[in-house]
Amino acid sequence: RKAAAASSTDRWEELHGNFILRPPSNAQPRALIHFLGGALLGAAPQLTYRYLLERLSARGYLIVATPYQLSFDHLTTCDEIIGRFERVAPDLAKQYGAVPVVGVGHSCGSLLHMLITSLFPDTPRAANALISYNNRGVGEAVPLFEELIVPLFSDTDKNGSKLMKAAIEVAREQYNGEVPSDEAILKLLRSVPVPIPGLNLESILTPSLVAIPAPVRQS
Repeated sequence: RKAAAASSTDRWEELHGNFILRPPSNAQPRALIHFLGGALLGAAPQLTYRYLLERLSARGYLIVATPYQLSFDHLTTCDEIIGRFERVAPDLAKQYGAVPVVGVGHSCGSLLHMLITSLFPDTPRAANALISYNNRGVGEAVPLFEELIVPLFSDTDKNGSKLMKAAIEVAREQYNGEVPSDEAILKLLRSVPVPIPGLNLESILTPSLVAIPAPVRQS
């Protein structure tokens, strides 16, 4: 199983801020799927949606997964996503020719695809597949939004995007069959918002405190 996982992981390419997964044996794709994940999960779609995207690739689709950071300025986020996609699209068109582009989005990614199709007519789509899309206010759509999400992203020192990046780094090392490095673990712990005002985790969480003993790593 590890060998199979490594093989599928090796097929992913990072190009101009997008993650590319080509059809097996570089066959002519049935369509290009431009994928946007949901909210926090969309920061690393090649990991969080890997099962889905690799199976679509195996069915003959060319996958372009564009990561993005969670923001409530949706128009700016759409503009950044389009910018990344348009930097990779010409190279793919040269290799595969004209193929239909299908936008596939989950949750917040569905909303972003809808906005891109509606507000940016120069970015045509043959179709959109919107998974778990709703147009409710964010306070209604996301459980415990006011209690958990707002404090997480309103703290300028412990921003949720930084926490997500640190968590992804730990997950990436573990996914590659490695014990997460002491540095990655320390960064993750220091990124967690603290409920006690004035408490400085950096002064408490020292490198020696979170270091994994060598015998444990070797085992």
